[in-house]
Amino acid sequence: AVTNPTPFIESLSQRHILRDSSTFILSIFGTNFIPETTVEFVINPLEPPNVKQVTYYSPTELRVEIPASDLTKTGMFAIVVKNPGPGGGTAGRQFNVINPVPTTTNINPNTILAGAGSDSEPGEENTFVDVYGTNFTPDETVVLWDGDLRPTEYISSTHLRVTLSVTDLLYTGTHEITVENEPLIQISLDIFEGVDFGGEEP
Repeated sequence: AVTNPTPFIESLSQRHILRDSSTFILSIFGTNFIPETTVEFVINPLEPPNVKQVTYYSPTELRVEIPASDLTKTGMFAIVVKNPGPGGGTAGRQFNVINPVPTTTNINPNTILAGAGSDSEPGEENTFVDVYGTNFTPDETVVLWDGDLRPTEYISSTHLRVTLSVTDLLYTGTHEITVENEPLIQISLDIFEGVDFGGEEP
């Protein structure tokens, strides 16, 4: 009896793509592909197979369209190639949907009086800093203060608001505000002693 071979994936035309990208064509390179080979884009193994329309080019190349609807969440997914029986088999490769790299353009305020909030009424002692940039996401973007997470409010893809406590601002010095998707982008925030600026305190 004639049996189908077991497929093997050698490489993908790309191993990752940015979250919320447009529909694209993924090329799959390997061996033992046949016209009946199917391709699944596995987002959640517990859900029904996400089978894609396959263009069979040769025993060593397949092409499949990945729609934008599959690219709305970040994570590690799988490209699964299957040959039907008799014989046949399955091969898989990891495919990542990643966040774009965040950029920071400005923070407001960029100077704060040391001890800010220490004389405030309970519940009003926190200081808020607005961080502006690009590629912020509602679920994954966070702000760190000297490497430690701080409460972060997502306002838009270009605007975050971070909450700093009284203890964050006790001493003068330069601190790092870090915006994290992956990788990390850093900018500085200076805390100055209370001095007379010739007007209202910043």
